[in-house]
Amino acid sequence: MEFVSLFTEICSGGSVWGTSGQRILSEFSLDPFTNMELIRDGVLVFGRDFRNLLSFPSRAEVLRAIQRHYEAIRKYGASDAGWLLDTARCLYTLKTNQIAAKTAAGEWALEHHLCPNPEVMKKALEIRRNPEKLLKDESVTKWLKTITPQIQEFADVLENALQKEMRSGSEV
Repeated sequence: MEFVSLFTEICSGGSVWGTSGQRILSEFSLDPFTNMELIRDGVLVFGRDFRNLLSFPSRAEVLRAIQRHYEAIRKYGASDAGWLLDTARCLYTLKTNQIAAKTAAGEWALEHHLCPNPEVMKKALEIRRNPEKLLKDESVTKWLKTITPQIQEFADVLENALQKEMRSGSEV
């Protein structure tokens, strides 16, 4: 990421490492989630370390980012176990004001009994841990086509948690 990109919402160039491997991006969004991750877990590979120039996002900024992600889950959340893990990440961030990996957030949601359908989350985590094998399994791909209602039901949990947060006085 270029230094000047810190001061715009869309950054030019960057390298991202996730469970799907390393990706080189021509541009990406520097949203509150990315800011939190860079501050906490960013690793300098080359050039100047500028993390000390980043500000941890305000609670209101984090809540707005969660709200935007919630809206995306409502609009697009269908037939992909990743939406369950995205919802778990949003809940984790909402409750802790921290960022967790999708797998860790899914496990956390199970441990805290937030999943209306724990078996669906367990299966999502199983797929997350072994996607190369399981996504080739026809029974798994058929199952994924059936989980839209469970994705949306878990989004209900996030919606309720967001509403509770807003009633407590936080701004979104």
